Amino acid sequence: MASGTFVPQWLNTLVSVVLGFLAGLLNDPVRTYLIGAANRRQMRRALYSDVLRTFQALVAISYRMNRDPAKMPYFRESLVRYLRGDLFEYYCHADPGNLYRLPEFRALENLYRNFSDLLTMELPAGHDYQIFVRDLVNIYDYYVRHRKLSRWTTYRCGGWRLVRHWRDKRPPYSFESIEELL
Repeated sequence: MASGTFVPQWLNTLVSVVLGFLAGLLNDPVRTYLIGAANRRQMRRALYSDVLRTFQALVAISYRMNRDPAKMPYFRESLVRYLRGDLFEYYCHADPGNLYRLPEFRALENLYRNFSDLLTMELPAGHDYQIFVRDLVNIYDYYVRHRKLSRWTTYRCGGWRLVRHWRDKRPPYSFESIEELL
């Protein structure tokens, strides 16, 4: 006889059957969760990159509108090229379940709604339009400063040079301090 404990054959079979049943039972929910988490991570990064690209275009155009108000129609036309809402709409139709599970869904929805309003609004090409563009820049700034949008994801998508801007405790910037974002 060999030293050690003797495990009956039926017990080995029973443990194998129970473990196989549990693995089969848990396979689908675990796989669904992991695939959903990967899709949310990809969706989040794409939306952050798109919003940050739009934010940087708004900052640059807002700065130029302040410097040269006579070229307002030109800036308005160039702004239309940078504003897009099709990525958010795509995720709304393609994978709404994962989109709604993002913690920053409401902030992203509000930003994209305001971007589409900016494209469709008929403000006079003057001071009101300039104020609305500046307000959009301040809304994004507010969301990042008050953690409605993740700073770390913003840094990963937009570059670490933005750390200096959002660590500054001053109130949201005005036209005089907008140059630091260019």
